[in-house]
Order: sequence, then C-alpha cells, then structure tokens
Amino acid sequence: MRKLASGLLGAALLAGCSGGSDMAQFEFANVERAVSAQFASTHPMQPFAEGPVAILVTEHGDLRTYSLHPCRGGTHICAGGPRGRAGHLRDGAQWDVVSGAYRNRTFYLSPGGSGYMKRGAQYLPLAWD
Repeated sequence: MRKLASGLLGAALLAGCSGGSDMAQFEFANVERAVSAQFASTHPMQPFAEGPVAILVTEHGDLRTYSLHPCRGGTHICAGGPRGRAGHLRDGAQWDVVSGAYRNRTFYLSPGGSGYMKRGAQYLPLAWD
C-alpha cells in the first residue's frame, strides 16, 4: 500500500512539472470541431451566399417553412421578405446564427443545408436552401 501511494504521488509530481502539451488539444471534441470548421469554410453551399434562405423544420409534428432574407443593405436578416421583421446575423466558424427575425426562434445554419432551430429550450433539426 505504501509503495502504491508513493508511486501515485511521484506520478502526480512529474505530471505537474512536465510543462508538456495540454491534453485538451488531443480530445476528440476538439479534433471534431477543427475538422467541422475547416469543412464549413470550404463548403460551396454557404447560408445567404446566393440571397434568401428557405428553411424547413418540423414543429409539433407539422412541417413548417420560414424564409430569411438579407435586408437593410445587407446589415440585417429579415423574416419573410426584405421588409419583414429585422433580425441579426452572427457569422461563426460552424454556424451562421440568425436571431430576432422570428419571435422566440433562433436559427443555426451550417454550410451544406442543415442546422437547427432553437425554440424555447428545444433544438429542432432543419434543412435550408
């Protein structure tokens, strides 16, 4: 028992003094995030690259559609058309996030035509084109 305790203490001391690389960089989640960001930046189908975006999502068992349009000189995203309720667009590495265009709904659009819509505490999968 004493040898085990001494061995664990020695290993802990060596680990603290190593000054080596951060183990977090080797976690799968970080690798997955880096690959997703690289894919997103090179994918040919980017949200709003060709103008308005049509969204399909299932809510309460019904298929619903939403339409998001660049508006106000490209500084906002509007619901339903260029004169609709104005929301905000945040460009991210993995998601373009549109909030405020539709009440209680935030859209997370990823390159390639997929993403999520947040409604309340729910995240619902969506397809966009």
